[in-house]
Amino acid sequence: MIKRILLVFVFLIIPFSVFAEKISETHDLKIKAYKVNSSSEPFLNLFITDSITDGNQLNTIQSENQTINLDPFVESGAGDLVGPLPSGNMGAGDIAYGRMVFSYRVESNYEGTFEIVITIPPFALTPATEEESYIDAYYELQNKSLGFNADPVSTSATTVNGTTTVSTKLGDYELSYTAGIETGKTENDNSAVLRSSWTVSDGNINTTNGLMNETWLAREAVFAVIDETSYENAVTGTYHTNVTVNLTVGD
Repeated sequence: MIKRILLVFVFLIIPFSVFAEKISETHDLKIKAYKVNSSSEPFLNLFITDSITDGNQLNTIQSENQTINLDPFVESGAGDLVGPLPSGNMGAGDIAYGRMVFSYRVESNYEGTFEIVITIPPFALTPATEEESYIDAYYELQNKSLGFNADPVSTSATTVNGTTTVSTKLGDYELSYTAGIETGKTENDNSAVLRSSWTVSDGNINTTNGLMNETWLAREAVFAVIDETSYENAVTGTYHTNVTVNLTVGD
């Protein structure tokens, strides 16, 4: 008998400030390929992409409760999904096993402060039985990229007191974020929580309700390692975790 491993997705957009009503009306998770939206009307779109399926890379998760089946990737061996959880002397981004499993992409033409929060509980035996069983995992946010859907742009990095800020500019418009890799584990029944934030500024341009004349994009991928110890010790059955992706927007 095998153990089946599934990721189940839930999406949330929580907008704040003066343009909240307009943004809530534009949320749409249906898209083909990577065609970028461009509009003179306000929009804010969040897309989740299956980044692991062999032969069908970059499939957009098009609805809540859609799943990614991780079964083909739990075989042992370098580069596969199952391995020991990283120890204290292993730095983020330096793990030689594991896989990218999904990614997010945000597209908008608003300025403001944006934050993605990804919450992933332990994989739980489903349906539950009298004998509870869980499988732990380790996650990293990697390959962060922010840019404008236009040329030319310039990108720079500035380090002050050990903190590096990356900025991309298009005229007076600017995207910026603090560099670093966010990590999380689901050990001891705790959820892994990954946070990523960035700011979008229009400089000195006077816009209406923060609306910009350019489309910007933010992308990042979730890398995962399933704990080989808890996987081997888990009872046979189907395991799933509800992945919540929460996008918040502020001034």
